Amino acid sequence: MCTLVLLRHVHPSWPLVVAANRDEFFDRPATPPGILNREPLVFGGKDLKAGGTWFGVTSHGFFAGLTNQRLVQLPAQASRSRGELVFEVLRHGNIGSAMEWLRKQDPSEFNAFNLVFGDCHEQVLAYGRADWRFERAPDGISVLPNDELDSADFPKVERAKWFGDRLPTDENGFLEGVQRMLADTTCPEQYPDWGGPFDPDFQRRLHALCVVTPSYGTRSSTIVALQPGRVDRYLHADGPPNETAFLNYAVPDVERP
Repeated sequence: MCTLVLLRHVHPSWPLVVAANRDEFFDRPATPPGILNREPLVFGGKDLKAGGTWFGVTSHGFFAGLTNQRLVQLPAQASRSRGELVFEVLRHGNIGSAMEWLRKQDPSEFNAFNLVFGDCHEQVLAYGRADWRFERAPDGISVLPNDELDSADFPKVERAKWFGDRLPTDENGFLEGVQRMLADTTCPEQYPDWGGPFDPDFQRRLHALCVVTPSYGTRSSTIVALQPGRVDRYLHADGPPNETAFLNYAVPDVERP
């Protein structure tokens, strides 16, 4: 996943709305959202190549999502999948337990990443490089690209905030506005040149909120609206959000045999 937006205390109905785009190669197999774990119940998509998930929730309104850290060259083959981190944090089910588990992991065993997790009350950013660094999310609209929160190196941060500042106040209009944000294919006229193996046109396309290239791009989008102790809405587009409808998924309270 390459862009994750936190809307914290932005709409009166939901203390937190999380909006996320997953950018990936189109030939990498994955499933739409479903039950990933029974006890505790974890709900999200599954990466069928390496296992784990890029974003998910529990039935009690705890969420976790991950973006890769920008690199100037293609990443090395790490010993562990970053999707494992998201899944295990969700299985722990609360901030304290998740942070205790994370501190026991060696982040250098993964390619660099940015992990966010929490509930409608509190959200934690965990930056995994050679070591760990943690911070809390502020109120308002925050954007996690392939870097630290609200990085000035990514034009899509300001683009997402532009959409966020113009969201309607009614519930349906608000969520439709968030969908339009995730589906925005506008490429910036000016963007950082990071070098590496990518040509300028491809780099420019990567700076859109919804990435469109022949082989790589925004594969799916997810919006969750959280209230204390529960997931109020789980909307998911199982395809590029500029051409795929968002469906409303029901996150079960318990898994039935």
